[in-house]
Amino acid sequence: RYFGNRSYCYDRLRKYSLALEDAETSIRLAADWPKGYFRKGRALLGIKRYAEAESALEMVLRLDKDCDDAVNELFKVRMLRLMNMGFTQQQSLMALQQHQTVEAALDSRIVLNFQESHLGTLEMPEEEDHLFLINFPIIEDQTELPCASLWIGNVTVYVKEKQL
Repeated sequence: RYFGNRSYCYDRLRKYSLALEDAETSIRLAADWPKGYFRKGRALLGIKRYAEAESALEMVLRLDKDCDDAVNELFKVRMLRLMNMGFTQQQSLMALQQHQTVEAALDSRIVLNFQESHLGTLEMPEEEDHLFLINFPIIEDQTELPCASLWIGNVTVYVKEKQL
């Protein structure tokens, strides 16, 4: 657990390579400890290795299916994976709400060679532009996000062991 805790410290300092090293050490020492994989996922997220971060966070959920932090981080990683491929935040959100995984979203209704010109209207791009985007409508109201939001009314001093 020492290496897992130090990995967390490096993560908070944004020293993601060091955080990854310690996370991997903690996994070698305790392969069944979900938090080691969580630390690894966070470190990989920090260095923008999204597919690997997704795998590490999925491992957390295999070991502890009730880990809300892993669920939220996994969603965030999947959003960033899609956005890194050229999808907008809105398209990524809608794709994941409908299909759960990046691969399922990509395998579904893929539309080649188009880009968003303005709110909800699509225009064919020039021949040189080859974006792989999912054709989802734009919805203004995004009230049902799977991630818990923080606001002054729901932040308390009570922290449970599971949250640490």
